[in-house]
Amino acid sequence: MSGKECFQTSIREYDTVRGYLRFMYLYGCCTKKYMTDRGLTTSARKFEEDTRRTRAIIPSRIDETLVSRRKSLRINVSALDTDENYLAASYFIRSFGRNDFVLHFAVLLVLEESPGIGFTALAERVNDLMPQQEIMQDITLRRFLREAVKEGIIIHDGGYSLPPDPFKGLSDGEIQSLITAVGFYKNFLLAGILGEYAHNSLSHYVRFSRHIEHPAATPFMFRYRHLERIVDDDTLLPLIHCIRTGKKARYQYNNRNHEGFPRQIRYDALYGRQYAVIHNEERRYILPITNMSKVSILPDSAEKNAAPDSFLRHAWFAARAREGSKTAVPVRVWFYIDKDENFILERLQREKRHGNLATVCEGTYLLEIKLTDPLEILPWLRSFLGYAVIEKSGKHDLFERYSEYISEMREKYGV
Repeated sequence: MSGKECFQTSIREYDTVRGYLRFMYLYGCCTKKYMTDRGLTTSARKFEEDTRRTRAIIPSRIDETLVSRRKSLRINVSALDTDENYLAASYFIRSFGRNDFVLHFAVLLVLEESPGIGFTALAERVNDLMPQQEIMQDITLRRFLREAVKEGIIIHDGGYSLPPDPFKGLSDGEIQSLITAVGFYKNFLLAGILGEYAHNSLSHYVRFSRHIEHPAATPFMFRYRHLERIVDDDTLLPLIHCIRTGKKARYQYNNRNHEGFPRQIRYDALYGRQYAVIHNEERRYILPITNMSKVSILPDSAEKNAAPDSFLRHAWFAARAREGSKTAVPVRVWFYIDKDENFILERLQREKRHGNLATVCEGTYLLEIKLTDPLEILPWLRSFLGYAVIEKSGKHDLFERYSEYISEMREKYGV
């Protein structure tokens, strides 16, 4: 058998393809040299193998381009093309052997034909469905059944049975309306893979159990939809569990092991960034979830309803006060808005967060806000270009940075 035929596309750890998917989709600059130089792959051969696996996930969506005479891979997917998140398919390439699949479907077939069957009879029937000369050991079957019962796939009440149809009471029209609703709300879930899985499962249910042809796409489009967030859900889900239960987490951050109590997930809807607020006995951290991996849940517990962090009180988004510092820097920004542009004022009032907005006179407004890191507000102020004027201060360089941005923009556009 050739090497090509023997190639394994499945993986044991999701982190194997996580970085490739992010760089291909978000940055469009996944080159062999780039990934190797930054320690994101150990060798050129491993790069070829991992990119080959990545191609198996969404083969028709990966383009090759030349960047500085080097082959660069990118994912050619637009969030406006469809509501489907193609990156969700990456979670289905985890390692499963042939016998894992055969056992799963063999058990389901037997239970559909013989509900309430005992273990001995089930084992005999399952082995009849196995490939020739292969016998499923009792210990393997018991382990599978124990996990399936735990996940609710199978019911064990004296014998083994499939659970009743949870949608039996819904008409065909109602179940299709449910799919449409799930297709809408899956875009708002913090861990989007859960919504993608629910929508996918319901779509298969109506197709194979109800024999209804339901359109795969939903009629919804969203302005701020960051497909790349889904590749972090493998890290995000255990963090959410720790927050809800007060458990401690062990995780890797920049390839180093750490432990702490996750307290909060902070999500920037505009740019798609996600941060975890984590406490330990010595310090508090705000870490980009993108740089975290291998999160596991420890038995240690702490009070989960702890008081909110005072070090985030003056954060525009995620910048915390420096260790030992309780001060925040005052920032003053003047806004000049014509009366016929009231929508600009409404947006300003809606997005000012903990700042105080005062009317100085008609068309002139003053925003006063205290921030632990004034530069965090800079991208937001850029969106008010032509309306906002930052007051110069000796306590921050926001005015200078904003002026540099305007100068660079003028130079680029020849103004």
